[in-house]
Amino acid sequence: MVWLKLDRANRHIGSLDEGIKAFLAEDAAGPLVYEDDQAKQALTDTQIHRVVPMHLSVTAGEVLYQLRSALDHMACILIQKGGGTLSDQSQFPIERFRPTKREDIRRYERKIRGMSPEDAAGVEQYQPYRLGDKRDQHFLVILKTLNNLDKHRGLVLHTVRVRTNVHVTLGPAGAAQGSEHEGHEPTRLTLTAGGLSNEVELVKMERHLTPFVAFSALTGRDDIPVLDTLVSVSFNVRQTIMALGKFL
Repeated sequence: MVWLKLDRANRHIGSLDEGIKAFLAEDAAGPLVYEDDQAKQALTDTQIHRVVPMHLSVTAGEVLYQLRSALDHMACILIQKGGGTLSDQSQFPIERFRPTKREDIRRYERKIRGMSPEDAAGVEQYQPYRLGDKRDQHFLVILKTLNNLDKHRGLVLHTVRVRTNVHVTLGPAGAAQGSEHEGHEPTRLTLTAGGLSNEVELVKMERHLTPFVAFSALTGRDDIPVLDTLVSVSFNVRQTIMALGKFL
């Protein structure tokens, strides 16, 4: 069951990838090229006011549900392996802060009651609080935050962001290059490789905007595309389950 849920999550990620690409292509026949800051701002404003179709949010929610469910199933397998009895509180704990109050400790223990000491220690190794002040960057915090939003309020993907980059085309001695640096446009460039330096002619420099869809609820992470977030969380969930289940 665990692997079926992980595979279902990956299929949803593939479907979401296709849907987002189709949505972004609706208003962009090609690269969004701009020449100056005013044109850049106009193109950016056009993108950030686009509304992402709700069916994409639903698909993203399906990914999150399957990943969270796979972890809970893994926790239940470990409880049964340890000789414990499952209850409606059996689940994979995700804690931003280490439980210190008596009731918090009891709540945590109810979730994993029945696991062997070794398996309980293995689960504890993945708790977000172990990252200290970087806990909110932990993949389990991201998963829990987004999954709870999807269950209780609705997962919103209305945010369309843009990244800027510079595409440089060099003369015959060079090749097309991409750079994140936006500065003055030289007419000659020096390329160094293998200890040898060559000057090449700058043929063309274009400033591009690349639109992408982000999770609007992830404060401080709204510059990360939805697909990058889900692929990363999915990979880490799968690695966690493989590590915890290696002796099953």
